[in-house]
Amino acid sequence: FARAEARARERVAAEPDDPDALLVLARVLGLRLKDREALEVAVHGLSVAADRGPFLGLLHVIHTRAGQREEAQRIRARLVAEAPDGPDAWLAQMTRTDVTLEERWEQLKGWVAERPDELRVHLSTVSQEAVTGAGDACFRAALERFPEAQGLLRYFRLQGLSCSDPASALAALARWFPAREQDLDLLCLEAELLLALDQRAAAQARAELACRLDPSSLRAWTWLLTSVKRLGDPALLRTAAERALNAVALEDRWRFEHELGYLALRDRRNGDALRHARAMGSGALVLGARAALEATALRCLGRGEEALEVVDAWTRAEPRDPRAWTERAKHLSAAGRHAEVEPCAETAVDLDPSQGVAWELLAGARFGLGARGERLERPLHEALRLGVDTPGLRLMLATVAFEAGRFAEARAHVDAGRAARTPEPVLADLELLDRRLQARGL
Repeated sequence: FARAEARARERVAAEPDDPDALLVLARVLGLRLKDREALEVAVHGLSVAADRGPFLGLLHVIHTRAGQREEAQRIRARLVAEAPDGPDAWLAQMTRTDVTLEERWEQLKGWVAERPDELRVHLSTVSQEAVTGAGDACFRAALERFPEAQGLLRYFRLQGLSCSDPASALAALARWFPAREQDLDLLCLEAELLLALDQRAAAQARAELACRLDPSSLRAWTWLLTSVKRLGDPALLRTAAERALNAVALEDRWRFEHELGYLALRDRRNGDALRHARAMGSGALVLGARAALEATALRCLGRGEEALEVVDAWTRAEPRDPRAWTERAKHLSAAGRHAEVEPCAETAVDLDPSQGVAWELLAGARFGLGARGERLERPLHEALRLGVDTPGLRLMLATVAFEAGRFAEARAHVDAGRAARTPEPVLADLELLDRRLQARGL
């Protein structure tokens, strides 16, 4: 990928308005997670290309990866309208949340049959085949059809296996790419696989090697921070983030300002957190991350109304981003404004039903407003099902179960809530429920 990027840059330097050259460069930048630069190249390509589909497809991938749901949906609609039969429109449809993993797999197999000479469709199919654990028939067929792309096909298969079978992927990586110590992208992939296997120190070592290989690589530093974070040492993480901040390109530094900001919040250095948030700059790829950090820092500094203004600006800029509405609900909840929390949380779960925190906030608002029955129990159980397991949620579940006479269920939630690191007010309420259950012999 590094060599491909160098060659693509040379070609664009010689022919800055050549759509084919721009497309190759944008795709390579996207594969290397250089999204801000890939975005600029794709936008330029869109302005000079007769076939706009491939550039719209790239923009869709970049905005989807950045979590910009509304912009990604808008681009997908343009793509389907302008090039409905092209592979880029097909691949963009793969991100629809109403399509199951199995349905995506069946779609891709159909597209390969219709477009047997489209390498990109084969790459997506190879990756999805590995994700679903459906064997390797498509992978082997693609290798036969595109022998010159063997390395790329293997790479995409490994990426898919990283989700379904990281141990097999790690063994295949060592077998297929024995000289990977000089390849940044393979080192980063190896760090990802080691982390999936919970081999944190080994993942950190591979990421460190990638950073030494290319000290300005955003991808290498991102995996280093991810591995260090999993080691659970805040001081080591802060050092790594500061090193990254001084190493990467100016336009990528916002990611590490963001990391340092949340580390500052953890240490209750709220003024430093606000400084890091405001150093993140602006732009489409930064908006949500900066707004969330800035608003949290302001709230911790006692400037709640300013925090709400920041989040309100986010909801106005991206009204279909569920994270924005979840964040607004969070700040309103902290102020005890339950009647205003409820519609924000409802909007968030309507936009994305997988937002577990939004379901918890919706339950908290309805609990505070005195709701009971299905209206309250549904968001409570949705939050728990989606992996939200906080003492506050357990307290609400225990209270509802106790009031409904489901005492064994209430006991289970009380015990789960008390087993966690529970804030004092919540702990006091759980202990009160505990005494009431003990009085009933439970």
